[in-house]
Amino acid sequence: DSAMAVPRGQHRAPTGCGRRQPWSFNSWLLCGAFGCTFALLPLSGCGDRPTATTTTTTTITTTTATTTFPLFQCQSNVKINGVQNIKYKGLCLDDTTFQQCANNTMAVWPHTDEPVRSIRMFKAWKREWGDDEARIRAWAAIAQLVTRNNASVLMGTEVTCSETEDDQAWKWSLEFMRYLGAKHILAMALGNEMELYFNKGVPADCITKLWSGGRYFGTLVKRVEEMDRDPDFRSVRVTSVFGSYSFAGWPFVNTPVSQVQTYLTNAWKKYGKRWVWSFNLYPFWDQKCGAGWIGVTSGARGFRQRITAITKSTKDTFWMSETGWSSAPPSNFHDPCPGYCSLGRMRSYYESFLRWRLLDPADGNVDRAFYFTMRDSVNFKMRESFGLVATCQDTACKLQAAEAEIMI
Repeated sequence: DSAMAVPRGQHRAPTGCGRRQPWSFNSWLLCGAFGCTFALLPLSGCGDRPTATTTTTTTITTTTATTTFPLFQCQSNVKINGVQNIKYKGLCLDDTTFQQCANNTMAVWPHTDEPVRSIRMFKAWKREWGDDEARIRAWAAIAQLVTRNNASVLMGTEVTCSETEDDQAWKWSLEFMRYLGAKHILAMALGNEMELYFNKGVPADCITKLWSGGRYFGTLVKRVEEMDRDPDFRSVRVTSVFGSYSFAGWPFVNTPVSQVQTYLTNAWKKYGKRWVWSFNLYPFWDQKCGAGWIGVTSGARGFRQRITAITKSTKDTFWMSETGWSSAPPSNFHDPCPGYCSLGRMRSYYESFLRWRLLDPADGNVDRAFYFTMRDSVNFKMRESFGLVATCQDTACKLQAAEAEIMI
């Protein structure tokens, strides 16, 4: 019954101090009478290990993180068949899971036996979530999933009115990207739905500086230059995510407070094939009784047409970076009709996502898609129920055969 330490060589950092060591934690599978624990033990002296950010000299020198083995899969008596092109689909990592239970990040698509091969992360960390130890513990848990599933990450970093906070957010994002290694990074995404930022109560001079002053695009160029200092990252794709409000102009909205067309055109011209056109599609927020999955496919066709209007090509890489359905009304949200926010509607929508063919010209020829999200969370101070699992305490998926009757 004594514990036995088994080295897991594929995670171990190389010996010696080289130019770059993407895995700078020593990892072990600790097995004993009560099962196994995957422990990541930081090495000292060299490498790109996650470091404390309070000073430039602080390092973590004790055991900082453990994650349980095996990886998390929610339980349900509902099985969804007919899944298509799942290797090109990913799950979004919500703030609840990231902050409170990163060790239970979903490793298997709910209601299937398919491993999660890609994750969209909106950010690498937030100060209010916890200290450096909490951050590194969460990173280690996500890294285990990424490595075990051979998954890839769409790594986001924020743009706000605070350049200081943005620089810190980027420092964490780049650090985590180096921790995972370039082969596990799908793309770096700067900003999410910035076309609506003017509507979030931010100062008018901040919006002017971001768009007319060129700070948003200038930040993109700066982030890519910093990322590319590491030769391994020079092939990592680059993107910024926008939403349906960008449809408010042709081909994209281009008002003084939301200069999406100018931004996208400049980004595409600068980065060419490295640039990814990424858009969120949410028929849910239309609040129309007939809203459903058809809104995604028609919306994707619309985005593809608008991309082509700029590039004159139908071959540009296009990702549907976020979609989902809330099983209960979000804060201050009123259902347009009975059953609009329900488990039945969620199930129908999620099934359609899993069965979506992708890569189909009839549906906009989308190359990759992400589903929002793992657990219910709060976004912009609004409680939402888009999660496939309700809370960190739940082991069951939301959808169960006894209660998830599909409502058309």
